[in-house]
Amino acid sequence: MYMQKRFLLVVPILLVVVVVIYNCDRRGNFSHHLPSNHPLIKLQNRINDIVNYSKASVVKITGDKEIPTFFYSSQSDFRDWVIGTGFVFKKDKDYLYILSNYHVIENSKKIKITFLNNYQKEAILIGKDKATDIAILKVKLDEKLAEIEPLKIKEKSDLKVGDFILVAGFPYNLDLSYTVGIVSALHVNPGISQFEDFIQLNSAINPGNSGGPILDIYGYVAGMVIATVQYGQGIGFAIPSDTVKYISKEILLFGHVRRGWLGLLVENTADFINENDKGVLVINVYKNSPAKISGIKAGDIILAINGVYIKNREQFRKLEARLKPNSTAILTVIRGKRQFEIPVKVAENKQEEDFFN
Repeated sequence: MYMQKRFLLVVPILLVVVVVIYNCDRRGNFSHHLPSNHPLIKLQNRINDIVNYSKASVVKITGDKEIPTFFYSSQSDFRDWVIGTGFVFKKDKDYLYILSNYHVIENSKKIKITFLNNYQKEAILIGKDKATDIAILKVKLDEKLAEIEPLKIKEKSDLKVGDFILVAGFPYNLDLSYTVGIVSALHVNPGISQFEDFIQLNSAINPGNSGGPILDIYGYVAGMVIATVQYGQGIGFAIPSDTVKYISKEILLFGHVRRGWLGLLVENTADFINENDKGVLVINVYKNSPAKISGIKAGDIILAINGVYIKNREQFRKLEARLKPNSTAILTVIRGKRQFEIPVKVAENKQEEDFFN
């Protein structure tokens, strides 16, 4: 019995000695070399490739903006330069087209674009959408800009939580910089816009990054920086690429974003009848609205629009906004114990909501 106890005491000591000797041996054999096919080397090379591919198309935007004084003064409001980021997304024979956040250039009399070689040109605002905080600028092409190619925006946002991303921008008016991070969450609603479906990032995002591209590991624009939590660390938000793509197409075609309107005030069903993931509950039907004319009633549950099932009111608003004015939308409705479909002729939402309201 005594020998057995001594053996049980000795075994852990021997294991510790073996581990120490093994680690010492590994430190002695440390090498600064990694094979070229090592996964870390491949990842590092990929990041370098994305930076080199994109850097000429990422620009600094400087807006001459009127700043309210907020205090009594004999002087009128003064003007200051506001810094943001943008990126080239389209090119034709005459112009480069640049995407950014609208709040970067809002109320600016002059908008300057600074390219990678510190070459500056004045930009023209050709369209904006306050509701999503997206603006499009254009710059006249010349020989110094001829080699710049647009970044490619991903048609469908297919990022997953944990995916690697790169954020490009000009934080605090510094030179172009990149930060690497991951997607922290998807479909985030921080309460800053009525059309919310943001990507949450853990990358370093600072003042000056607004409007910059979020690049995925394939080099596509997967989103656009829109905001960060001022007193947080590693909490930033981006507009998904499918929204950026849709809004930019609308602005280029029509000068503004056409949004569908059905005339319904809805809430999540879970808030009232404790049924998760089953459409939205109609709280009010506006007078003379398309929904009113079509027979939708307060108390109805809207289960789907054009066959796309609705999980919450945020998704309902997004689907409603994407409906084409003068088209007919098919709403799947639950009323009592009946489920049926109602066609509704879509009107255009003429109200342009301010992003920060």
